[in-house]
Amino acid sequence: MCMDETANNGAQNFFLKRFNVVATSDGGRFSQQMVDNLTGLVVGAPYLACAILGCWLTAPLNSLVGRRGTIFISCAIAAIASIWEGVANSWVNLFIARFALGLGIGSKSTTVPVYAAECAPAPIRGALVMMWQMWTAFGIMLGNIMGVAFLNLGHDLNWRFMLGSTVVLPLIVCCQVYLCPESPRWLIKKNRIPKAFEAFRRIRPSEIQAARDLYYCYVNVEIERKVSHGRNMVWELVTVNRNRRAAWASWIVMFGQQGSP
Repeated sequence: MCMDETANNGAQNFFLKRFNVVATSDGGRFSQQMVDNLTGLVVGAPYLACAILGCWLTAPLNSLVGRRGTIFISCAIAAIASIWEGVANSWVNLFIARFALGLGIGSKSTTVPVYAAECAPAPIRGALVMMWQMWTAFGIMLGNIMGVAFLNLGHDLNWRFMLGSTVVLPLIVCCQVYLCPESPRWLIKKNRIPKAFEAFRRIRPSEIQAARDLYYCYVNVEIERKVSHGRNMVWELVTVNRNRRAAWASWIVMFGQQGSP
């Protein structure tokens, strides 16, 4: 996602002219206001998709196919959308491609930190979860590099390669994610206890530690089931004061982050 952000910064200087999204005074068919609106719509399409659909698909996907499955599917969607961006033939087509990109990004962005937290041992859990931010910055750097690397390609290729280059990282994740064990917590929630123990054995130094963490996780899951039985969590997000205030705070922070210059 972050690589796409910065790669798009360079690409939009070219694809807007290629699709004749320029103001009337510059030979285009739109007013300056319309050009600004269309530019914002195309550039912000992934975020729009994340907010409307992508993030809301996270829970159903995780429940259905697990953490690894969700990451694989979302990265596959992102990879296909990246190629789609590179071959787009109109601003409408490019908008649809970038909207599809956001469908993959939403679920992946919320699942990866959860997956890391559920698999990592306590002493390094915080560090591994926060590495998400480090790799976010790394993606921003790669996007800028791609913008410079393909800047001087002619024949309508520069912006296509800038946007299409974002296919590489999702493909790498798709190839590697099933080399990792599934989340033991997810396996326990699906009553696949032997599989959960095998997963813990792969990510813990000894069988004793694996058995210990399996027991702790199993007890936590059972307590969670009893507490949540018969409750509507979505409704409680609105009706419970503490939940409602936390949701409002999160929405305000994210709106301010994306809306500020």
